[in-house]
Order: sequence, then structure tokens, then C-alpha cells
Amino acid sequence: SDKVLVYGQHVSEVPSPETAQRYEVALGCGISNIGLTISSRGLISGQLPQWAEGDEGFEVTCAVTSVEDQGRGIESQVPLTISIQPMSYGPKVIFFSFDGLHQQPTKSHWELTVATGLVLSDFTVTCVPDVPWIAVNGTTGALQFVGDAERTQSGGLAGDLSGLDGGQCSLEGRGDLGDVMRTPFIVL
Repeated sequence: SDKVLVYGQHVSEVPSPETAQRYEVALGCGISNIGLTISSRGLISGQLPQWAEGDEGFEVTCAVTSVEDQGRGIESQVPLTISIQPMSYGPKVIFFSFDGLHQQPTKSHWELTVATGLVLSDFTVTCVPDVPWIAVNGTTGALQFVGDAERTQSGGLAGDLSGLDGGQCSLEGRGDLGDVMRTPFIVL
């Protein structure tokens, strides 16, 4: 999945794009352990567990087979990874995309969702390489584009995202007892 889910969140998602007549989940898939099911039409639904003191982020990965034409044996198996964190902006990759006509991105603000029962403040964000054109609201955790800051190519991202302007980031928020929660994301 390209989303990061939050503890306690209600989930109702279908595959995009829908390419198969039917979806089959491999035996031993652990998504039922986190309150989710996958229907034969690919609908992932359920209620994630509530956040509890000491919970950190985790991922569950299952093999899912998309059956496009059973008669001709056309199917493919892909991994489904479900990421659950105490807090999230939604997508794993935050895009500040420009339409070419304006100095501001088409979406310049991302709200933070925090698990029910978790109270955080003093938010900070750290990116490698540094991404000087974003800022985080220290009180709410909202991420925003900060105007005319020059988008540099100093280093850029590595691996599959090599050459793109952005960074691999970590958002930190402090709890009432001084405990620190972190959630990773990529910003482009």
C-alpha cells in the first residue's frame, strides 16, 4: 500500500488500479491479527487496533494473488505491505508538485493524523539530505511548503528515487512523559 495507516483507524480501501477479477490472500497472512480482512474483490476493510502506551510503528506483509483470468491461468502474485504508525500524513511519499505556472505547489499543506489517545507536541522534522523548502508546525505537526525557498539538487535522494529533489524524512513528536514518537516518510 502507498499509505501509512494510524492505530485505531477504520480502513476501507480497494486496489487501484483494479486489474483482476478476484484476489486471493496467501495462507498465513497476518492481516487478520491487526483487525483487517481482504475480500475476493480486493476490498481491505476493518478496524485497526487502538494505540497503547509503548506501541511503535510496524508493517505486515502478505502475498496477494490477483487472478485476471482463471481459465487461461493469467494471474500474478504481489506483496501487500500494510504500514501502521502512531501518526501519519497519509501517503508514504509526500508530493509538493508544481503545475509549472505557479510558484506555489498544487498542494502545499499536509495535516497530521495522530492515533486516538496519543497526545504529542513539540514536533520536529529531519530530512536527509536537508529539505529547506518544508517546515513542520511544532504544535500540530502539519507539514507545509514554506514559500520561495529554493529547491536544491544538493545530493538528492538515493536508490530508486536517485536524482529527485527531496529527502528521506522523520517526523518526531514528544509525548506528555517526554517519550518520543517517530514516523518516516519521503518528501518530493
